[in-house]
Amino acid sequence: MLAQATKQLILIESSFNRFLIAFNEHLITSRFLLGDKPSSADFAFFGQISQIVNFDPTPREICHKLAPRVIAWVELMNDLSGLNSDENQWVELEQIPESIKSILSEFGKLYAPLLLENAKAVQNESPDWEVNVDGAIWKQKTFSYQAKCLKWIKEEFCALNEKDQQRVKAFLNGTDCEQIL
Repeated sequence: MLAQATKQLILIESSFNRFLIAFNEHLITSRFLLGDKPSSADFAFFGQISQIVNFDPTPREICHKLAPRVIAWVELMNDLSGLNSDENQWVELEQIPESIKSILSEFGKLYAPLLLENAKAVQNESPDWEVNVDGAIWKQKTFSYQAKCLKWIKEEFCALNEKDQQRVKAFLNGTDCEQIL
């Protein structure tokens, strides 16, 4: 049991480090995730990353070491009062930098398989589940909210017209995120 928990912690830490490096690289060329103004994705990331950077000393130290631009981005997101978002734009899907694909690939590698396996467990009414992710067995209790989130993602994707669905699929191709659609 202890060895399994250790493997899961290593999996989380490795993924966290890869994410930080990818996000830091993205911030070299872009102020925000999707262009020159914050999107809902920035605010979603900010909610989690700000806690790590501002309050938890261990991941804060890792973040300072691996991703100084992420630290600066947290500070920027913390006070957007000087930003006139009407003057700034998001990039078109086809112009989103490759650096976003690195971030999405980390999601596709670790979190997408967990979402899918959890949804199966909810459907089968299983109290818990396990899946092999990146060479480690991930075990977790079943959470209905994660299954709802996956359902909402699929519903939003299905609500797109066929042309936009193809654009999204083309963009996600190779990130392993396409598996959740």
